[in-house]
Amino acid sequence: MRLSGALQASYTHNARGERVKKVEGTATTVYHYGLNGELLAETDGAGATAREYVYLEGVPLAQFASPAQDPAEQVRDNTTAGAFTVTGSWSTVSYAQAIGGNYRRRAGGSNGYTATWTIPLTQSAGYQVYAYWRAQGR
Repeated sequence: MRLSGALQASYTHNARGERVKKVEGTATTVYHYGLNGELLAETDGAGATAREYVYLEGVPLAQFASPAQDPAEQVRDNTTAGAFTVTGSWSTVSYAQAIGGNYRRRAGGSNGYTATWTIPLTQSAGYQVYAYWRAQGR
């Protein structure tokens, strides 16, 4: 398919006229059919399932999309490269039971000093965020 002369997508069909592959930019979608021609699944170019279809006596009944690819849990601490920044002076305290083997500490009030953790998310969704810290020492 072309738009203003530029290739937008290309399609491949089998002998039955069913679309079996779509390439759009760098994304590839492969279509899988049952013996009766019903679309059963869509996978990406690497074979990961993106969508599955369910039929009841030849009638489409349900469509299941694969869950988002964001990890179910992401742990970030002061040792996670590129995920933690501070303003002001914070000391690093070695502590074997801490995630990453140490933690950051700031004595006294905040004085405008901050600690920021960055979590890369690839989709707009609701997330549960948990944080913990000790008020004093270990």
